[in-house]
Amino acid sequence: MIKNHLSDMNLQQYALNPADIEPDLISHISICNSCKQKAETYQQLFSAIEQQATPFFDFDLQNFVLSQIAPRRRVSNSGFYVWLLILPAGLFISVSGWFFGDYLVNLITGISSMTLYLLLTITATFLSFQAFDMYIKYQKQMDALNC
Repeated sequence: MIKNHLSDMNLQQYALNPADIEPDLISHISICNSCKQKAETYQQLFSAIEQQATPFFDFDLQNFVLSQIAPRRRVSNSGFYVWLLILPAGLFISVSGWFFGDYLVNLITGISSMTLYLLLTITATFLSFQAFDMYIKYQKQMDALNC
């Protein structure tokens, strides 16, 4: 004879298939009102779950998922916009070089070597920080995709 009440797992097993339960557990359920009520509650719950209609989608799930995953072929105008920026910038630099080329050469040769090294050091440091930041963002995106 069992002195303690049955666990929820035993009661659920009894509610699903009483034939698989040990005889002493069945005798405890028949004597103990608390366990009997819990078992009946589980039986009602399981029968209500079985009576529910199976859910269905009103669309083709496979095609929906594949359409989201498959690459879409779109005509991109980004090349046009890139050339729209590159051509005027190149034209501006060329015209400036043609008009002010002699002055630019004198400007660069007139800078002391210490100032030039300082500018190069600042530029290299800035580019290093930018590259490191880009790498960190890339790693975070890859970690997010791998999860």
